[in-house]
Parts: sequence; structure tokens; C-alpha cells
Amino acid sequence: MKLLRFSSFWVALLITMGSINASEIDILQQKVILNGTNTYKCVGTTSKKQKGNSIQAMNFVVMDSIANSLTYMNDKQSPLIWDAAHNYMVTIKRGSHEVSEADYNSTNSKNNLFIRTSTDLGDNWAPSKLVYDKDFWKFGEARFPSIALTFENNKPFFYMTFALIVELQSAWKGWGNGVYGDLGGADGAAWMSSEKFTSNKKNYNWGQFYYATGGAPAYSMSDSRLFGWQNDGKINIFATGMVTPNPVGDLTDNGNFAFRKIVDLDDATSKYVIPPAWKSTNFGKVDTVVSRPNEMINLKKDASGKVYFGVFGNFTGPKTDSLRNECGISTSTDNGDTWTDFEIFPFQVIRDFAATLNLDPKQVSLGFDSKDLVVFDNGDYSYVAVLTEVGKSFPETKRFLLELYKENGTFGVRKITADIPQTTVPFTDASDAQAGNAKDYEVQASRSADGKYLLAKWVQLDGMEFPDSTHFTFTGSDIFCSLRDRGANQWTKPSNITNSDGTKSGIFKGVWIPDVLPNDKKKITIFNCQTVGDFSIANQRKYLSRQYVMVGHFDADAFSDVNDETILENKLSLYPNPSNDKSTISFNLNESAILNLTITDITGSIVFAQNGISGQSGINAIYIDTKKLENGVYFVNLNSAKIKLTQKLNIIK
Repeated sequence: MKLLRFSSFWVALLITMGSINASEIDILQQKVILNGTNTYKCVGTTSKKQKGNSIQAMNFVVMDSIANSLTYMNDKQSPLIWDAAHNYMVTIKRGSHEVSEADYNSTNSKNNLFIRTSTDLGDNWAPSKLVYDKDFWKFGEARFPSIALTFENNKPFFYMTFALIVELQSAWKGWGNGVYGDLGGADGAAWMSSEKFTSNKKNYNWGQFYYATGGAPAYSMSDSRLFGWQNDGKINIFATGMVTPNPVGDLTDNGNFAFRKIVDLDDATSKYVIPPAWKSTNFGKVDTVVSRPNEMINLKKDASGKVYFGVFGNFTGPKTDSLRNECGISTSTDNGDTWTDFEIFPFQVIRDFAATLNLDPKQVSLGFDSKDLVVFDNGDYSYVAVLTEVGKSFPETKRFLLELYKENGTFGVRKITADIPQTTVPFTDASDAQAGNAKDYEVQASRSADGKYLLAKWVQLDGMEFPDSTHFTFTGSDIFCSLRDRGANQWTKPSNITNSDGTKSGIFKGVWIPDVLPNDKKKITIFNCQTVGDFSIANQRKYLSRQYVMVGHFDADAFSDVNDETILENKLSLYPNPSNDKSTISFNLNESAILNLTITDITGSIVFAQNGISGQSGINAIYIDTKKLENGVYFVNLNSAKIKLTQKLNIIK
């Protein structure tokens, strides 16, 4: 099986599945189009609602402007940070002016980077600070920046990573990495460029190789996450990204992840490493230079300093589901020097949950649609991702936004909403040609500073109509949010925070909320881009036009009603069954319970036992090794004071 994401930034997202076990013909062998402009197109907007100035829908105000919305249009960036302990917010952005404009200069260049800071959750912003001047540093023109923030003696330090290009040559030049802050005197920046590195006597380029329009070779460099920290008085920067062998030719090596770690600004010491767990050999092979077997989800750090690197892709190995692309976590407890193998979220748990949604468990997939990761300080974590029903034609395909979680060592799934539309906001380029949305549904997952609640945010189309099976119209798009308290098993009903009165429509794009949110659920800051000038739907879809950076706020404490969800009856299932070496025990509980597990043979003798299993309300999973069991029939039993579940297990070797 292989997973394809075309690296030409605005083309359709396509997944194709290769051969699988012939004994199980899976629907995902078919080509599946997700957000695919190749199969269906937007042919206009409807007039169901009165079109209005969407800036007024949530009291958004103009904070700044940028040359185009691409500054905020990659879901692998981190352009907005809020430090709860210091009530300090920062965003990083490109400038607002094209080179051809008469008043173009270093203070507004779209090729330079600027930071804006706020100490009141975005009500007021300090003047822009120029933190990367391409004419001074001469590394290249800045694109797709990410930022991180730490404090030393109450002084802020800003860490940055960003793609570098030469636009006139259509050439990607690698990455710039830097820090801005008090570096021993006045404010200033120290930088270093990381274009290539050598591993095992092989040269690599940051990014993924592909052929650009016209057949010219190029590299896509837009994926990166980072964080920074202080250690023994030294500033450190750690960033992740994909690397590709150079010269290109070894397609089996086209799916590595690597990190770049800058450990000493004084002598520009840099470290570029492909951890063993991140090597391309741990992912499915690809057979074209425009494809990749994986993508980065996020890079997060908990209070103890443990780092979590989330990846979505075609993992290989004994813990993976050979029929599906999956989510995995690799962790580090030594500031990124060494990394664990990926812990794969078991797809069987997702299949079991799909059955409760009245979906065929073998006809669902996690697509490339936006996904995010939240980590907690006790080792728990959650993904927010879109589950797609496969095998039905557009527009009948169903999509669900789900939380895939690990809590107290147990995996499970919760539904956030069943209302995700069939496609995302379609943008247009300078020539009005339809283009894809690199952020897809613009899904983000954030948590409160104290870790007591989670918030999911996404953007979806409104008023969709289908003139035929390959075309659609829409009224506009809105920003939705849902919330779950850590002690609750259900998410609140999705709240439309931009257009709840149903009288106005607009287009929201480049929407961001911070990774960390206020504990009281109030005054959550939200960014979005609005095209300068005409606020009609058509104009707002032009992502290459001058954009306002808009800032607004909303309160999540009003999200109170839980989403309607059928309470699961207590149920036990096994997969695979028959089994020869391992089996997954999936069980649904309508309330939390401490369970005892036994496996008995047909005589009633216990061949395996495990007590004190913590079962959460909802879907749970346990994994057992059946290699030592002889051929025959066994019974798997889960018991508590109130629960007695039994299922027959066949062992055939």
C-alpha cells in the first residue's frame, strides 16, 4: 500500500492503494479522491443568505496585512504562540508588499519576516519587528514561517524556522533557522541556513523532490514544526521536516523525516539527523518522485520536557494495519537526541467505532484532510482527524471529525461531529483558476494551559448544493468549534462562531488559534485572513491577493450542550479471528470500569490472565500475543462487578 500526497502545493490530494492480501479484497484498493479538484469543481456561489461583510460577523478587527494568505496557509506551520505563564502572544508573518510596488522596502517586503507581540490576548499589538531581512542575510526569500517562544529572566526569546526560495528561479533553497531576543546587549538575531546534510555518506535535501510545471525539478520545503529552549545559558532550536536523497533516484528513500538542532549560536554548531525510527524504511515504498508515504502531524512538548512527534502515513512493521494509513507517535526524553519507535494508533479501534456510526468498518479511511495532535502532562494524547467513508460517489460520501485518544494506556475514539462536508474551501489563483486548500478543513486541536479541556476548530463550507454529480455551489464558509472537558466522554455540539445568526456569509481562510488556551475558556484568540477590498465571496477566495490579518475573540464556556451520541452497549469483539500470532480485543463500555481479563480453553482452564484493566466509557482496545497458544478454540472473558463479556477466539497456525 502506498500513500500519495502531491507536493505541488495547490493540486488535488490523491490517495491510491496498492495490492493487499488477496484473501481480503478491500475497497481501498480503488482510487480515492479527497478534496480533489480533478473530479468535482466549484461552479459558483448560491444566494441562500444575504452576503455581507464577514469581518463584522465576530467583531474581527484588522491587525496587519500580508502580500497573500500563503503566510498562514500550511497546516504544518506554527505561526501563532501564546505563553500562558507570561500572558505573551506572538505571531510571525511575511510582509505586505510585492517587489513591483513603488513603496516596496525592507519594512514591508513579502520576502522578509516580521513578528508582532501582544500582552492582552490580541486586543493590542506592539509595532512590527523585522526579524529576517533577505537582503541582509542573503539566504533567500522567506516563506511559510513558524515560531516558538521561551523566557529567560522574564525576557522573551523568539525561535523561527522558515522555507527559503528564489522566486524568479522557482527554486527552493532549504530552511532558515533563527532566534530573536536579547543576545548579550541589544535586540538582535543570529541565523544559520540548513540546505543539505550528509547521513551514512548520502546527501539529502530538506523537503520532498517533485517535478514542477514544465518538467523542471524542484523541492517542496513547506513542512516544519519547531520549539526552542534554554540550557546552561545557551539558546537551542529544534525543528523537524522531510528530507529527500540527492541526487534523486532512490525512491525507496523518499520518505525520511529528520531534525535540525542548533545547539550553540556562538559557533553556529548545527546537528542534522535522521533518527532510526524516522527512516524511510519504516514506511511503505513509493514509486514516483511526486509521492510520499507519510506526512508530519505536529511536534509537541509536555511539562516534563518529553517531546512527541506525530506522523500520519503508511507505517510498516508488526504493529501496523496493512490495509490502512495510520497515525503514529515517536517520543524523546533527551531534547530530541534519541527517539522511540512509532507507537501506532490501532486502526481496528477506528473500525470498531465506525460500526457504531452505521458504517462498514472495511470502507473507512483516514485521509490527508487536516489533522492535529494534543499532548498532556501525564502521557495521554489525542489526535483530531477526519474519517472518510470510501466507495461512494461524490456527494454521498460521509465524513466525520473524530478524536482518537490514548488515555491511561488505553486507545479509544470519540465523535466530534458528523457534519463535515464533502469538500473544503476552494480557492482561486491570480487567473481565477480553481486551486486546492493546503489546510484542507483547517483542523486544529488545542488544550487549556492546565490541561483540563480540549478544543477542536475547523472551517467548513455553508449552503452546499450539487447541480450534478461532479459540480457544487456554496454560500460561504464558517469557523466551527467544539469542546470537551477532560472528565467528560462527549464533545459539545459544534458551534458556528462566525455566522451563527444565519444572515451573513463570507470566506474564512488561514484560520489559527494558539496551541494553548485560557483556563477559564474565555477570550480565545482567533486569526484569519480576508482579502483586501471587495468582501464578496468570489474575491475572498483569491489567496494570492493582498490580505488583511484579522483578529477576533470568542468564549468557549458557552459551549455546553453535548453532541447527540448513542450510548454504546457493552460489547466485546476480536480481530483478527481466527488468529495465529496476535489479536486485538476491542470492547465498548457505557461507563468506566476496572476489568479482569482471562482467556480459557474449552476445558475451562485459564491460559492467560490480567487484572486491573482500566476501561474508559466508549471504545477500548487491548492487544494480546497468541503465539504460545496451540491450535484450537478459546474463550476471551472480560469481567467486572457489573460487566460480563465473552467472545470465542479461534487459533489457527
